[in-house]
Amino acid sequence: CPAGTPAPLKVPAGYYSLPEEASAELRHSISICPRGHYCEGGVKRPCPAGVYGDSEGLPTAACTAPCPPTGLCPLGSEEPLLCEDGNWCRDNLVRGDCYAAAACVDKSPFSTTAVGIGIDDALRALLDD
Repeated sequence: CPAGTPAPLKVPAGYYSLPEEASAELRHSISICPRGHYCEGGVKRPCPAGVYGDSEGLPTAACTAPCPPTGLCPLGSEEPLLCEDGNWCRDNLVRGDCYAAAACVDKSPFSTTAVGIGIDDALRALLDD
């Protein structure tokens, strides 16, 4: 409770109460929820994997938006990360290596689709590296 208030005050959505390590009845101030987090019920939590939070004051676990197909959004993401060079990614996971046993369909190192290639092509790709 803030000093001088006769009863606890409700923490607005998108804010969390402080100090975080104190029990709920000993918290005395609030702060806006930081990027990569959402705040409801006065508690700060990281945005779940698969979504990102690119602004302050997010009130729900939906955060800002779902991760795009070509991105990766681990727990607490402030923005989508690009799929690393040489991999193909889908559904928020790195699915494979574009250069070993699969070729990226769109010839991009940041692909969302890969197809298998024959053993001769795979060996040639490995030997060319």
